Parts: sequence; structure tokens; C-alpha cells
Amino acid sequence: MSVLIVGAGAIGQWLGALLHESAGESVTLLARPRQLPDLAHLPMRSVSQLEAEARFDDVIFTVKAFQVEEAALQVAEAGLHLKRIWGFQNGMGSDEVLASRFPGLWFGAMTTTIPVYIENGRPQPGPRGGLAWATKHERFLAPGWLLRLGLPMTAVGRVDSLKCSKLLLNVTCNSSCALLDMLPVEVVHHGPMFSFELACLREFLAVVKANRIPFADLPNYKVTQMAALAYLPNIAIRSLLGSKITKARGQKPPSLLVDLRAGRPQSEVEVLNGAVVRLGEKSGIPTPGNRWLLENMRAVVADNSLWPRYRGQIDEVARQALQALKTK
Repeated sequence: MSVLIVGAGAIGQWLGALLHESAGESVTLLARPRQLPDLAHLPMRSVSQLEAEARFDDVIFTVKAFQVEEAALQVAEAGLHLKRIWGFQNGMGSDEVLASRFPGLWFGAMTTTIPVYIENGRPQPGPRGGLAWATKHERFLAPGWLLRLGLPMTAVGRVDSLKCSKLLLNVTCNSSCALLDMLPVEVVHHGPMFSFELACLREFLAVVKANRIPFADLPNYKVTQMAALAYLPNIAIRSLLGSKITKARGQKPPSLLVDLRAGRPQSEVEVLNGAVVRLGEKSGIPTPGNRWLLENMRAVVADNSLWPRYRGQIDEVARQALQALKTK
């Protein structure tokens, strides 16, 4: 089969190499022109422009959520002959963009619980985790390479279930760490700040329940059990869930902090905490904690000079955040 991967970041490079080397697929990586010299070491072909009317069995979008619209337009305008479209974004909202841009095509959502980083110019995956996918279409039309990647693989029954389950892993200790310019382990060990994080988590669980979206376990993560933990007293959650966060990514900067440090003019907070806010609006449930994170992240992303008001100021930020919970 012929696979086009749109996006040459850590996930795109890693997944492309897996498809080529483990699954034996013909892979093309669509990158920005400035990225091409750094991709020469990869085993698949890297390009910055698409040949008109080229044929691909699968197109996998691995760009950031805020880049999906631009990337989808580039692919659509090339007039390619395609069979399946895949979204590989964090959060909620990108899949609808892709499905509407390519109506009539088989669509699947995919995610990974393996942390992947670029180190010394090459993608470096973590030792544990796997892939999970879901589709609204016929499962038997899914490609065979899903089973040839050599990774733990989970097929989830619903796309929204897959997205919410991964969002549970992504949303905790992400925006707060970005605002504070601190690591998850530091937030977990700060009582008031982690209490705010748990309040935001409970908001998320409430809106997911109200929208009747079931959680699903993902490779190496018992998401259903993690969701149940949130109803325990804070002191118990800090011991159980806090230790899980610390072991999994406590010393790694979360995605939103990486983007802020890189000076990106956009942020995936819109599909993380923003998704929680939108689900709350849909179901009539207030989400003041997630809304506070969303609005303050928006402000810092729009004007980076505001960041010093938050960076390292965990006591004051926690005070403001907890105060926001009272304004429902």
C-alpha cells in the first residue's frame, strides 16, 4: 500500500519509519521545505509538494491540531486519489475538520500512548505504550498495516470514546504547567495547584458523562480505572493518580509548554481545555476551571509578554485558579 503522512514532526517521522520498516509500506512524508535537509536520514521519501492526482491508499495527518485546516486544504487542492483519511491529533475537533474536507472517504482516528521526542535529530519513542484507533465506518475496510506495526494495538468502538479517553491523559497538568513554565511533578506536589487540577478533571468527567461518551482503556493505560479514581478524596487521588502522572511524564515538559517555549503563535489548548468547555456548553454543565485555563492560555499565546505573570508563580496562580472555581 501507499501511505502519505502529512506532518514531519516527531510523530510523523516515527510513524512513517514504522510503516516503512515494520509494515513494509511505501511511505511519503509531506514536510515543509525548510525541514527537508533534516529528513534525509529517514528511510522513506520526504517531499514538500504533492504531485497532482497522485494515488495513496492512506493519508495520515500528524500535524498539530491548529495546523489541520491548512494541511487538509493543501492535500485537497492536489486532487489526489485517496481511499482512507486518518486524524492523529490530540484533543477534540480536528476529526470533524478532516471529515468535512474529505466527504465520502473512509475516516479513522488514531492516537498513541507512546511518548515520542526528537533527540539528536531523530525520533525517539518511549519504552511502553501502543496505538489505538477508531472509525465511524466499516472496520473491515481498515488497512492491514495496523497489525504489522509490531506495537500493542487497541481498536476502540467509537471515535468520541477514543478521543475522550486520550484527552483524559492529555488534559491533566498540561495547561497549568504551560502557564507556570513548570513540570508536572512540580504541580502534583503543590497541594493547592493539584487540587485545582483535580477540580478541572472532575469537570471533564461530568461533561463526558452528560454527553454519554464511554471511556475506553488504551495501551498501558487503564483509562476507565483512572476516571473512577477522580471520585475519591483528593488525598487519595494525589497518591494514586499523582504517582501515575509523575512516573509517566513528571520530568517531561507537556505539549502546551513545549509550544509556548518554542514561541508558537497558536496552541492546542483550544482542543484540550477548549473541548471540555464546549462539551460543557452542549450539556449545560459549567466548567469554570477549564474555562479559566483556556482564557489565560489564550491571553499568553496572543501576547507572550504576559507570561512572566504566571511563570514560577505557583502560589499566586493557584490562588487565582481556585478563586475562578467559585464563579460558576
